[in-house]
Amino acid sequence: MRIKTRQIDSFTPGKTNTNSAASLQKPQATNPIIIDSKPSLHKAEDCELSDRVSLTNAVFAGTDNGLIKTTETVFFDIERFALHLELYRYFHISEDPMDIDDIVPSTCLNLPETHTVGPKQIAQQTGLTSYTSSLVSKKKRTTAGHQVMEAEELLSGCSIHQSTTAEELDRNYQEHEQCRESVRSFYYSNNQCKRRRHLELSKKKAHKRIAAAEREASGFKEGGKALVMFVGDRGHGVGSRIKGHQRFGGTWKQEIHGRYTPTVITNEYNSSQTCLFCFRKLSHPLKTIGDKVKTTNGSFICINDKCPNAFKVVCRDQVSALAIGLAGLASILFGVTFPCFDQQPCHFKRQQFNDLALSFWEQKQQQA
Repeated sequence: MRIKTRQIDSFTPGKTNTNSAASLQKPQATNPIIIDSKPSLHKAEDCELSDRVSLTNAVFAGTDNGLIKTTETVFFDIERFALHLELYRYFHISEDPMDIDDIVPSTCLNLPETHTVGPKQIAQQTGLTSYTSSLVSKKKRTTAGHQVMEAEELLSGCSIHQSTTAEELDRNYQEHEQCRESVRSFYYSNNQCKRRRHLELSKKKAHKRIAAAEREASGFKEGGKALVMFVGDRGHGVGSRIKGHQRFGGTWKQEIHGRYTPTVITNEYNSSQTCLFCFRKLSHPLKTIGDKVKTTNGSFICINDKCPNAFKVVCRDQVSALAIGLAGLASILFGVTFPCFDQQPCHFKRQQFNDLALSFWEQKQQQA
């Protein structure tokens, strides 16, 4: 296996240690894709962070995809990554007897604030809300609209696919033929076709504005820093059977990000089920409603009494977004990610990650 030595930036803000003897050894895949300041979109397993990217002068983002919340993004720096790496060392590697309060400042117990993009926001900015309301209004105000509403109500009880006999199928088909002209003339009139074309154009522009606002929320431009985004590979809402929610998922936002900044697709295995302070399994909190006890699926709680964040309720999507960012950054820095986020863990990769985490921590101690 080919080994490459990578220099780690000094943790003094704004400075880079180019003469440090301490270094990390990262196992390299065959011809890895180098992630630098150039826009790109690749999987984390195929990438390596360039030596030219200053870790202390970079902002990292983790994005979790969902249905109720289309995306939720957190921003963090290398100090936050080093903090969680040190907590992993404390709980899983060295069993250091030092006080946990010396590792975790009280200000770091709260997870970073999130930038949320919801389906209502997307519907309003793309113009879908106004288009839908005008269509409903036209149905109620015009004669053609009333005919379409009556036809749709009739056709809802004449399903061709659910016909059980040949006679029923023939009867339902005739109903569809009779209503076909009125429905087509309403939905495919010149006015409606123009509005749909305008909607498609405004949707593309709105998608770019939404993605740009998410990048600007990191504040990387004000500090002249580099931005590296890590996006989860699941939960895009495609094919979801959950009713009552508009589906604006898909890969459109990460593809737009990939045109302007380095974007890394990260495996989000166990990302929403792992405590980011002790790296053990989280549990759903319970609540009592009347005489029933129910679980709160939208939040988690750590029941490890040794954890510095024990028995504190945290938002599921917030945990997942930060976990995706930490797992992705570890992957492009070390070549392996945290064992709890590895979908195919083994003893060799665990030992490899532990050695690299210790090297990172020792170098940080020397530079402190």
